[in-house]
Amino acid sequence: CYAFELMVEKAVMLRIRAYEPNPIQPTLFSPYRLSIAGMNWTVLLSVNEAWLDFYINWLVHAAQLKLSSPQPALQVIAMDATSLAELGQLSGMATLCSFRSVRVIRGFEPDRAHEDASRGRSGPLTYATPPFNAMMHKRLHFVSQLLRAMPMDDRNGLLFVDVDSVWRRDPRPFLQPTHDVLSQNDASWVDRWLSLMPRRPCGGFMAYFKTAHTIALMDRWLEAAKKSDGRMGDQGLLWEVLTSHDRPAGLRVGMLPIGAFPNGNAYFDVFSHSERARAVVVHANFMIGADAKRS
Repeated sequence: CYAFELMVEKAVMLRIRAYEPNPIQPTLFSPYRLSIAGMNWTVLLSVNEAWLDFYINWLVHAAQLKLSSPQPALQVIAMDATSLAELGQLSGMATLCSFRSVRVIRGFEPDRAHEDASRGRSGPLTYATPPFNAMMHKRLHFVSQLLRAMPMDDRNGLLFVDVDSVWRRDPRPFLQPTHDVLSQNDASWVDRWLSLMPRRPCGGFMAYFKTAHTIALMDRWLEAAKKSDGRMGDQGLLWEVLTSHDRPAGLRVGMLPIGAFPNGNAYFDVFSHSERARAVVVHANFMIGADAKRS
């Protein structure tokens, strides 16, 4: 992985850069069974030109973990022509270090007039605006397609990950098929303290197991996205689906432990240094805009 060592010098060192990876101690995270035997994971991300440095940062830290066998497959959605070209050059390096295979997916139509806007040539799209929301909604189609292509069993999982995150340790031992979906908790510390929304799934770090319930969830989520016409982001739409009468009957949504999978509010604003050191995956949400995440 010498190529990745060179990339580290070029990667933007984000506020969420990782500590040196250390072995997980099972006693710290009981009752989770820290085993990945027999599980085949596909990791899915989406990238556009404005967020390429975040993807490199994520990839560098994932590579440093030297993920054990069975290594996951990596699929990356390129949202514009520039990221498509850059991702192609990075694929071989990723395969050498932590992933058994890498596939770059074109997530845009070349003849669309808004291609330049989606790639963010003049900077990243503004958070929560209709163009930003529309780009986020595209990701749902790929999650749905990949889920439908997977075998209907609990030995295969699909993990969607936002690029503004860092893997400090291998998250796979926590992703056991006890639910249809496992998610990071997106509730703020105040919400949890006041018990207003103590369990709020985050679409930016979500593990899917293929079941009839999961397929139904994606159908409802995509339908809600189409109806919103870009007026609401994918996260708000997910929460609406899960709390409405249209929630798929029998759907089981599990929340990952916030100590191991903190959101940006918990990690940066609440956790002590020792609590931060125990994080497995850090997600820099709750920070609006790429510049805030880089600072």
